[in-house]
Amino acid sequence: KSALCTCNDVNLQGYLRTRGFDSANGPYVPGSGTGAPVGINHDYVIPALGANAGFTDIGGSLSIAGNDSVSFAGALSVEGDLEAAGRLDLKGYTRIARHAFLGGDVTNAGYATVGGDLHIAGIDMLPFVTTGTRKKEPVSVAPPCACDALLDIASLVDQARTKNDNAVVGLGVRDFKDVIGFIDRRLPCGVFYVEAISGIGNIVLHVDGRVALFVEDRVDATGNLEVQLAPGAEIDVFIKGTLSLTGRGAFGSTARPAATRIYVGGSDEVALVGASGFVGNLYAPRARVTATGYANVWGSIFARDFVVPGFADIVYDRAITHAGDGCGAPPPAACETCQGCSGGKACVHGSCGACRNDGECCGQDVCLGGVCQVLIK
Repeated sequence: KSALCTCNDVNLQGYLRTRGFDSANGPYVPGSGTGAPVGINHDYVIPALGANAGFTDIGGSLSIAGNDSVSFAGALSVEGDLEAAGRLDLKGYTRIARHAFLGGDVTNAGYATVGGDLHIAGIDMLPFVTTGTRKKEPVSVAPPCACDALLDIASLVDQARTKNDNAVVGLGVRDFKDVIGFIDRRLPCGVFYVEAISGIGNIVLHVDGRVALFVEDRVDATGNLEVQLAPGAEIDVFIKGTLSLTGRGAFGSTARPAATRIYVGGSDEVALVGASGFVGNLYAPRARVTATGYANVWGSIFARDFVVPGFADIVYDRAITHAGDGCGAPPPAACETCQGCSGGKACVHGSCGACRNDGECCGQDVCLGGVCQVLIK
């Protein structure tokens, strides 16, 4: 439920900007969109760039659980809550639309506002302009990203090796491996398994229904890799190894990023260096995800680390939170943590039910009307 979530660090040279929309309600309108939070389990590293310093503009809440200090050389704008465990150095204009939970001292050289309550454990040299109450108290920030129970992607790929629908469509396990020429395939609803997707050729996949594609080794496209989704179609790609896009890679449409989910099980670096923006929701919790220069993402990134030597723009499709709702699985009743519940329910005394406060919701969800949900303004 985040535009960007990392088990370790986010490290970038330029700016980070997130925006959100729900593709079920229509296309994204440029310049608009909230409900696109960012969670960082460790640290947010922004090297000093002097006069060329970038900015951090989050269309949702921002949570930084690491204890290292963060220096915001440019403007900082957060449309939800700001949670930061370590010391903050605010050099430019700062705007927090909702509440702020700050675990360390704050050096503020510019104008800083908090639209809700300010909870601060340390000292802010130039006090925030706070619309709500100001509370001097200890502040702790829980890791916002669920990195303690990772999906076993390798096991899922192993199962698909013998249980798949390849024979139905005549798909060979090596059909997409080391491609030099042109391959154009149509995949109906089903489960399919291949050894790899690689080569310098042109691979076009037409997806007509709900497709799960399992890849034994890697997706390494230096040519053209294009996934075209029919109306209502969706694809889940499970990769045991790694993903590397150095050519043109399009896993879906910017009109429906939620329809594309990519799961990477390996720990090798995931490189997004394609000629166009990346479309899809990338789950690579064991890997460092990198992009050269400008990272334009339609969907979301869940990674061990996210490293961009330039700028990062992420347009988050909140329809991903409803993926799988029509699969018929009954909602869980018992739970140990909020992660064991679905449908916006919280884990209250071992049972999934209505939330009573933000603290009962997972990650950066807030409790609104008894339902845990992404904050949308």
